[in-house]
Amino acid sequence: DLWHVQIDEAAPGTSWVLARVDKLLTVKRPAAIGVEAGGPVGALVPDLEALAARHGVQFVKLSGAQYAGACGAFAGAVSDGQVRHLDQPALNVAAGAGKRSYGPEQWVWDRLGPVDVAPIAAVTVAMRVWQQVQPVERKSAYEDDDLMVV
Repeated sequence: DLWHVQIDEAAPGTSWVLARVDKLLTVKRPAAIGVEAGGPVGALVPDLEALAARHGVQFVKLSGAQYAGACGAFAGAVSDGQVRHLDQPALNVAAGAGKRSYGPEQWVWDRLGPVDVAPIAAVTVAMRVWQQVQPVERKSAYEDDDLMVV
């Protein structure tokens, strides 16, 4: 498999996240929302779950161990040439200079280092969530039961 990852938006803090996710759920209609529960957006989990429910998409919350596994799988996929991304400065910097924080037998992207690793952490979570989620079949926005509006 060849994975394409990209960042839709990157900004400091988390105050902008809920409004942006709500807009993306309306415009792009993704299959799921995924978060690393122990990361900075962990405090937003109840609100993100509510957004997912309101928009009818799946919500996936990765535990610390699941996130560590996702980091290892992502790094392996990159090493195997299975991941590509757009030339996005925030993602380029995070991918090129992001440090790893090692725990017992596993590692995660180091949030305490000098580089903002949020972009690489986000695409890491996104790839793992996509691997876990089966996209739900959606009815066309133009279809109303037996009536199709064109």
